[in-house]
Amino acid sequence: MVNVIQVCTWEECQAKIYEIEKENDSLAGVWFRGQSDYKWDIETTLERQGSSIRQIVDYYRIIGVIKPAVETFTGAVWKVPSFEKVRKWTEDYDGFSLKLWAGKEELAYDFLAHLRHQGFPSPLLDWTGSPYVAAYFAFAHAQRSERVAIYVFAEQPKNIKVGGIAQPAIHSFGSNVRTHKRHFRQQSRYTMCVGYNTSDGWRFVPHREAFDLGRPNQDLLWKIEIPASERVKVLGFLNRSNLNAFREIDLRRSKQR
Repeated sequence: MVNVIQVCTWEECQAKIYEIEKENDSLAGVWFRGQSDYKWDIETTLERQGSSIRQIVDYYRIIGVIKPAVETFTGAVWKVPSFEKVRKWTEDYDGFSLKLWAGKEELAYDFLAHLRHQGFPSPLLDWTGSPYVAAYFAFAHAQRSERVAIYVFAEQPKNIKVGGIAQPAIHSFGSNVRTHKRHFRQQSRYTMCVGYNTSDGWRFVPHREAFDLGRPNQDLLWKIEIPASERVKVLGFLNRSNLNAFREIDLRRSKQR
């Protein structure tokens, strides 16, 4: 369930963010995401591209194919699990579940994050640890929108999380990874939403399905809607912190909507 909050001013938005942070002061903290049109759904770039890829094994097969070309142009070496390994992991519930909870390095998280920042369709939903970075992305391109949105996400406000085999689950990937330099400039974090069934194995699932479960004390989401008319004020405020168009080449998302 998404908790929608409408405010009239940037100052009210800041107050709401502070209130949410204070009430959800866990080890994981809260993450932010800015969107320049409040009507847009919360989607990964893989979903926005209209991709038919839903099976996790299919996505890893594709990134395994492009890996040599990416290594050639980046000069980096990326460790990506083989198709056969991923196929074996994703056929049963425990195999891939254990990797998600404890083996993110084995899942080539660094490569996935790099591809996300280069505009390759990704199952990772990107967030930031900074409400001001989120506000920049919300307001910088908001001329045509009535309102913008800043999402606030608290994955584990009580430092615990549970799930069921038949339910979609959101898994988080934090900031500690060696990848594209924009990852650090944007204070990036990511989530992936996945689900399992006995006929298809593990697959990607829209985040909305997990949020709509409305489970208490986990995966909480707030959507703060702010009038786009606050744009000049907000961008002026952010400019004083050096968040402006001159830095957009470093801060921009890999693909604006």
